Amino acid sequence: MLFELAYRGVEPAERVLMATNETRSSHGRDEVFGYLCRRCLKCCHHKNIQLNPYEVARLARNRGLTTSEFRAAWTDQRAGLVLRQTESGACVFLGNEGCTVHPDRPLVCRLYPLGRHVRADDNETFFHLEPHPHSRGTFTRSGTIGEFLASQDAPAFIEASDDYFRWLCAARRFVNQAGESEHFTAADAEAAIELLDMDTMIARHCAAPEIAESLDADARRALHLRFLYQQLHDERREGRSVAISVLAAAICLLGISLGVSGTSVGEALAANGPADQNSG
Repeated sequence: MLFELAYRGVEPAERVLMATNETRSSHGRDEVFGYLCRRCLKCCHHKNIQLNPYEVARLARNRGLTTSEFRAAWTDQRAGLVLRQTESGACVFLGNEGCTVHPDRPLVCRLYPLGRHVRADDNETFFHLEPHPHSRGTFTRSGTIGEFLASQDAPAFIEASDDYFRWLCAARRFVNQAGESEHFTAADAEAAIELLDMDTMIARHCAAPEIAESLDADARRALHLRFLYQQLHDERREGRSVAISVLAAAICLLGISLGVSGTSVGEALAANGPADQNSG
């Protein structure tokens, strides 16, 4: 199942990772916007909640687990890309009183009822999602999109999402330049999952005594990204530490978790045209 998910490639975010139907008009952070959540919990059902490595790490710490343990216990197909749902379609972390992981909830939850679109040149726009027809939430004109993001403590999660998106773009350019086949196997997909697993990568690379393993989530994200970029550097040397096919799988899997547009692995790796990232 994991291989089927990976090899299917990075499908359009609107069909795979968008929480609801959206109104496609672009807005910037200075646009007038406000939203009051009434805790009706309608937005916590029947949604594909995408997770990047930073979000997996935040949720794992919330649950007292390693990132690999969290992936196995709480994500679809144990891949660490999308949160599982209950049989009723509710988020696995929805409790009787609301979200049980609220301080560490993913970016898409913080953005709601907005979606966010980012291009490879860092151009950012927001769009409005259509709420559940029975939602009790109230739209207002009491602030701006930027102020709404700050009220949801979204900036750190946005920064993390963009950091991983930049690595994806760099990895995609490297794989294209390598001129090798982008096809990958089930074993490659499994190796890519470990590459994107923050705790696994940090433990592996911090075995050397000169590298300190921080417990701070943001410091660990920076360390994980350092090691991911190192894979691209090491790939340029004779005797690759990570195969191109594993990088291709990692691009595909990370693309799914970030909502990157593209209908196949080949399109996700295409040299022409920038990738786009969608959250929401």
